[in-house]
Amino acid sequence: MRKTIYKFSVFFILLLCIFFFSKNFELIQYGIMQGKGQLNLLMHTEPVEDILQDPLFPDSLKKKLILISEIKKFAIDSLGMHPTKNYTTIYNQHSKPLMWVVTASKPFAIQPYEWTFPFLGKLSYKGFFIKEKAESEAEKLRKLGYDIDIGTASGWSTLGLFKDPILSEMLRKKEGSLANLIIHELTHGSVFISDSVNYNENLANFIGHQGAIRFLSHKYGSQSLIYLKYMEYHKDAAVFSKYTLAYAKKLDSMYQGFIKKTNLETKFNAKYKLLYAYIKGIDTLSIHHKTIYKNIAQNALRSKNAYFISFLQYDSKADNFQKEFELKFHSDLKRYVIYLKQKFPENHFGL
Repeated sequence: MRKTIYKFSVFFILLLCIFFFSKNFELIQYGIMQGKGQLNLLMHTEPVEDILQDPLFPDSLKKKLILISEIKKFAIDSLGMHPTKNYTTIYNQHSKPLMWVVTASKPFAIQPYEWTFPFLGKLSYKGFFIKEKAESEAEKLRKLGYDIDIGTASGWSTLGLFKDPILSEMLRKKEGSLANLIIHELTHGSVFISDSVNYNENLANFIGHQGAIRFLSHKYGSQSLIYLKYMEYHKDAAVFSKYTLAYAKKLDSMYQGFIKKTNLETKFNAKYKLLYAYIKGIDTLSIHHKTIYKNIAQNALRSKNAYFISFLQYDSKADNFQKEFELKFHSDLKRYVIYLKQKFPENHFGL
């Protein structure tokens, strides 16, 4: 009898395994592919200490490596970030993108397509180390009628699962943008909520900027050219982002106003009319570098609704965070970060 029960139990477990793998084959395949990509990256990193001793490595880039270590130390000591071994190694990209990110939206709603991952929950983007795989995923969704965007990632956080390296292309960034990026990614390693991609990215963007301001002021002074240039850049970006979010709202309102009898040609014509108006309106913005932002806005014609998704992910909650930060924490960033870490248990693996 016991033998029969044991055989039945094994058979039942095997059935469950077969069912799980058949239902999740694509996800498992993706996980293996990404694991290989991450492993390949880690196997080809070099310790920053060794690079700093290399006489052939440019001194200007060595200064950036030292700057990253200073940013990280500041983020931990002065902002309350979780200490990790991240950014103690470097990966040479050879001036090539390392990861391609697919984003998709419904054609007549600013509503992202979502992928579901273990532990992380639902995410409105999907990354690939292989460009062709990203294009294949994009084409599959395009055939289903979605608007598609494929971008590249300048950095990402593995939430402590791996020791995140410095990517060589990071060293091309200006001091302020570099500080913003490093603190943004360190925020993910300290505060992360599954199924809340908009909250996570908006929060990291907000803290990345606030942290960069404080780091630049601490290292260079608030009257330095580096500090003032970063503030000018961020002011432009903030104006452009608010303008873009306003158009995302206009588009969504227009889509909701369509009735069932509205034909596709009418819908597409109205959609493109608003997209062209969005691009033309860049000329009316009070920003320093209109040509740069007008070139960025041209992507709206290619990616359409998917173009606006990243602005919702990264900038739509900035005013909410600013209000909470100022009213409840009197602009004390370290106190704010510690509060968030306590409110949301840290999702990292202790690296």
